[in-house]
Amino acid sequence: MATITIYLTYQSPNLMWRNDPSEEWKVMEETSVTADTSAGDTVKWVHDDTIRKIVNIKVGRKNKTSTPGYKWKDIWSQKPKNQNDFVGIVSSSMHEGDTDGYDITVQTVADGNVTVDPGVDVTKPPKE
Repeated sequence: MATITIYLTYQSPNLMWRNDPSEEWKVMEETSVTADTSAGDTVKWVHDDTIRKIVNIKVGRKNKTSTPGYKWKDIWSQKPKNQNDFVGIVSSSMHEGDTDGYDITVQTVADGNVTVDPGVDVTKPPKE
C-alpha cells in the first residue's frame, strides 16, 4: 500500500496540481490525471500558501459524466476527510476512463472559494 500525494496550488483563474514537487504544475480540470492506485492506497491532497485551506472534497456525484464507453465508479472505501489536509483510502484501482465523482473546493488567498471538478486518467506517481 502506498500514499499518493497530490499537491495543489492556485494560479488565477485555475487550480493546479502535481504528484511530485519536481513535476511541472498542471491545470486541475475534468480531464486531470490524479493517480494510478491500488486497493488500500491512501490519497492525500496538500496545498501551498496560495490556498488558505481545502474547504471540502465532495465525493459521490453519480450523475457526473464519465468518459464515453466507461461507467462511473466510486473508488473510495474511506471518502476524503479533513485531517489537516484531506485524506481518502481507495477500495479499488483506478483505470483509464474511470470517473470517481469528486469536486474539490479550496479557499484561495487571491480569489476566495474555487471549486473544480477533476476527472481521472492513469499515471504512475512515485510510490512510497
